[in-house]
Amino acid sequence: MDHKRAMFFGMTFLVVAMLAQRFMHPTAAIGEGATDAMKGLLLGLSIGFNLLSVRKKCVEAKQRR
Repeated sequence: MDHKRAMFFGMTFLVVAMLAQRFMHPTAAIGEGATDAMKGLLLGLSIGFNLLSVRKKCVEAKQRR
């Protein structure tokens, strides 16, 4: 996976997490803990993919020198 694809996934997860935070409200069937877990998972995936993208870009730049 190249750094552009990792950045794309990171930004996609960030957008989905922000939309979930805005539109996904806890119900009696799901519960507040489950919705918080889903939002946390999406934000965690976003952070992870964005950091992976930065790392890969740095490694690629270092190899070009």
